[in-house]
Amino acid sequence: ETLAELLFLRKRISEDLGVFLKNGETSDLNLSDFNFTTADGWILKLSIKGNAYKTIEILKKTLEEIKKTAPPMAGLDYVDLRITNKVFYKFK
Repeated sequence: ETLAELLFLRKRISEDLGVFLKNGETSDLNLSDFNFTTADGWILKLSIKGNAYKTIEILKKTLEEIKKTAPPMAGLDYVDLRITNKVFYKFK
């Protein structure tokens, strides 16, 4: 089930948002929190505990906001979606 959710998220994020996830890892023993490195070099931190469609929608809105305030993804370090109803992001 965890693998299927990860594959679904990876595919939808790539196809719907144009964010290509290169590799992923977890240090969470429950296999619920994952970090993915994007092709652009920033890290996407997410949890599969929540609704996958909501995660994708939140990521889409977050990336739109980031692009409004900064040159397209320049210097982005990470976007963290692991906490329900909260988004954190950081520039290098």
